[in-house]
Amino acid sequence: MKERINFYLNGKHNENDLRVVFKQPLFLKAGSKVEVNAVVIEWTPTASYRTDTFAIQSDLPIKAFHSKAPVITGDAVEDRILCYVPPAQNDDSSGDDPAFGRPAVALRSYEPYQPVIHDLSNNELSLNAINFQILDGNGLEPKANVLKFKISFTITHGECGSH
Repeated sequence: MKERINFYLNGKHNENDLRVVFKQPLFLKAGSKVEVNAVVIEWTPTASYRTDTFAIQSDLPIKAFHSKAPVITGDAVEDRILCYVPPAQNDDSSGDDPAFGRPAVALRSYEPYQPVIHDLSNNELSLNAINFQILDGNGLEPKANVLKFKISFTITHGECGSH
């Protein structure tokens, strides 16, 4: 039988790092999967804030390959990027939507249309904490102007050989 563990986590104010420490170790069976349900990011906007993209990096044992922008060489590197948050669509709004100019706070809410699922590359594993970091989606450098960060994800594990 498959077991689902749901997480709804809030990052600290004015930090793009989130460390969740468990009171009791979290036990993950071999062959577990993680699915990203939603991400909410608030940040201090710059002039081009609508085109900002974000990457959520985690220390969960996942494998994701990417090539760093702006120069695409065809080479891909392995990293632990949990998901990318795309730029705003024209009908997206910000946390403070002024008639003209830039808002005081920009807000991006992302719920993947297609499931973002990663196989955890692990044997049986016991975690005391999970770390997350918000990166710029293009350069994969830490995003400095993040005010708040929330993430919802589910870890599913079941009997050996079941999917």
